[in-house]
Amino acid sequence: MLIGLFFNALILCFALWLFARHEARMEFHYLVLVSLGINICALLITLWLGAVLSEIIPAPYIALISIGIICIAGVWILYKFCYVSILQAVKVFVLFLVVRVLLTLGMASMVGTAVRETAEAVKKETPFPLKQEVQKRAEYAKERAAQAREMAEQMRARQEKLRAKARKELELIKTPAPQIDAGTPKAGLQKEKRNIDKQESAPAIPMVTIYTKAGDTIETRIVDKTDKTLWYEVPGGKAGISLKRVSKVLNQDGSISKYSPQENEKE
Repeated sequence: MLIGLFFNALILCFALWLFARHEARMEFHYLVLVSLGINICALLITLWLGAVLSEIIPAPYIALISIGIICIAGVWILYKFCYVSILQAVKVFVLFLVVRVLLTLGMASMVGTAVRETAEAVKKETPFPLKQEVQKRAEYAKERAAQAREMAEQMRARQEKLRAKARKELELIKTPAPQIDAGTPKAGLQKEKRNIDKQESAPAIPMVTIYTKAGDTIETRIVDKTDKTLWYEVPGGKAGISLKRVSKVLNQDGSISKYSPQENEKE
């Protein structure tokens, strides 16, 4: 940007010296500001016309209209701020515009030539480091893909083994249990069956509520009772409480239990 302003000011200074050296104001810093104003006007005119006429007129015609308006604006700026006549302003601006176009085309040609030469030099280089790096990465990717395929094959083989094992276990589960032979000894089975029957036929110990003279209550099952102690069930075993501390023992329906001290007194 700054370099462009510098060159524009130089071109404008040369054009003013060529056509109006006696009348024009030719201070370099002043011409930098004038060229900056011309560039800003050209940018604003181009943007405004593009926004207003883009839907009405094709782009090439908008470009021609923009160039015409920019030329008029540039001539007016030179006439107004450089103190030259209209004819001198036209000559200066035309020369300024032509030199700028030629410089732009020359720079574009130089850049294009440099790009082409660089591309040809890159093509001629053998081996090319970037190409080797790409080839290495491609080979590494192929190796990783082969490893992934091998791991997938191993996983499939393992899954097949697990499925076969599961099918065998399922067949074993579906196989009917062998019948017990009449001559097989049944003493152990009969004994276990009698124990189970006893457990099922044994009455369940009812829940009771123990009221102590201190005002506490204990909901539990009575395990045993002696002359002085009442044994009740606790997690992991049993615990005893002195009958002197017991106020009463009630069943779940509210009736007095046979383990209550009142019942002992009746007896």
